[in-house]
Amino acid sequence: MRDRLLQRLGISDYNDENFLFQVEYDRWELRTHLLDALETGKLEDAKLLLEQYRVKYGSENKLEHQFYLMMQVQYRQQRAFPKEQWFALLEEAVKLTVPQIDKKPCNQLLLSIDEVNLVLEYQYYRQEELEHQDITWYVPLFRYAENKWKDQDGMVKICSKIALYFCRKVKQYVQTITEQKNRSLLIEDAFALCNESVQYLIKSRSIYFLLELLQEKLQLLQLQMEMQRNSPNKQMQLQKEQEQSLEIVEVLQRVYAAYDVLQETNANTYFYREFEIYCINDVIKARRKMFKKKKTELTKICSERTVRRIENKTGKVQLKIVIGLFQAFGLPVELQRPSIITECKEAISLERVYQCACVQGDFAEAKRCFVRLKKLISMENVQNQQYIWCEEAYLLWKTKDICTEQYVSLIKTALEKTIPLQVAVSPIQDMYVAYKELEILNALATCENMQDRAIYRDVLKAYCEQIENQHMVANRLSAYRLTMGNQISWLSAQGQFERSRSLCRKLIKEQLRMRILL
Repeated sequence: MRDRLLQRLGISDYNDENFLFQVEYDRWELRTHLLDALETGKLEDAKLLLEQYRVKYGSENKLEHQFYLMMQVQYRQQRAFPKEQWFALLEEAVKLTVPQIDKKPCNQLLLSIDEVNLVLEYQYYRQEELEHQDITWYVPLFRYAENKWKDQDGMVKICSKIALYFCRKVKQYVQTITEQKNRSLLIEDAFALCNESVQYLIKSRSIYFLLELLQEKLQLLQLQMEMQRNSPNKQMQLQKEQEQSLEIVEVLQRVYAAYDVLQETNANTYFYREFEIYCINDVIKARRKMFKKKKTELTKICSERTVRRIENKTGKVQLKIVIGLFQAFGLPVELQRPSIITECKEAISLERVYQCACVQGDFAEAKRCFVRLKKLISMENVQNQQYIWCEEAYLLWKTKDICTEQYVSLIKTALEKTIPLQVAVSPIQDMYVAYKELEILNALATCENMQDRAIYRDVLKAYCEQIENQHMVANRLSAYRLTMGNQISWLSAQGQFERSRSLCRKLIKEQLRMRILL
């Protein structure tokens, strides 16, 4: 519900850390198992999991029932059921939360990304039943998503799919158009939207439907070439672009095959993937052990019995107790945590621009963004203090205004705003380290002197192994990629190339599965 409301308001970050109560976490786990079964084609498992979900949650509320219906549609489509056995479910699903879909255009509706996806699916398959198909709604839907979630992960996910479906419909529709000028204009519209989506994907380092879009582009190029028979220069230009696109398609196909990853992006399941999910009970237990706090030392917040119940996952827990325990262990009180804690949309957008500038090495732009960002966000909470302290030190270091030793000292101070350094470098069997804390540890493992570097590297290795042992690589891919990258670099530097290659293959495979550009 929270994510749906945030998306309707134009916020769609998929990489925030999310803390769920045990009941919600159990639901997320069942959803994840169901999505895995559908994505990997284990349809008998999917059938059993669908029934479990129906019994437990299917009629709990509109959103749960909507999810159940859409997974039924996905299951029946993969089983090659005739359309009449699944389209009614699709229609029921979309009209649960978008009842005016047949009466109002999308730009007059307040939609989440999930709902835009439902609208797209419904209209795409509904048009097949109409005598005169209407394809004019694709571009407005694309622009709606583009403008509402600009420069966010969610925008790329939905826009790439809208462009793909539009291209597929155009190929069918142009066969019915007799006037060449109109055919040409329609193909050009599809070609432009396809190119725009590909550029968005590259910019965001994502590969949702990238292969499929490029394959559609090749076919659109072929149609354009056929209509340009009397223009040799234009044909040569189109042929060159066709060769370039074909080369990328072949590379992608070889990469998918080499890592044994399905080439096609599943049309629906990836929209329901939720990442960086943590169980509140597990986080409190892990953090208490890391801080070496006895249950009796927390009685100012709650009773020893309550702490035991939380950690044993028996009974409900009040939110105010969770907030108190989180604060005691240096954690944010927000149950959904982005990089910065703010309600300012400009700050959220600016932080993404800042991160992109840093990745591209444009530190003049990064500094400009950072100066503005500091003015926009509150410094009343320690998480924002840690972020600002850390990023300011990073910019000073990258622009050579401070030396490495000074940078190390500053980020150690930043780390201790939420967790004592000694606690952070003393790994236990099950630990929880916030993403910003991991970033700092990773920087220390790279920048510290050789003697101390091994301490931080061992912590990162232990956290990486914990993620693997808990089978949480896909869920915590951001943290896994950060920590694993350090291990791979270190092993290569030590000449352990076989082990380094093995870990690198594992990381690449997970990134391909989650549709992240290498």
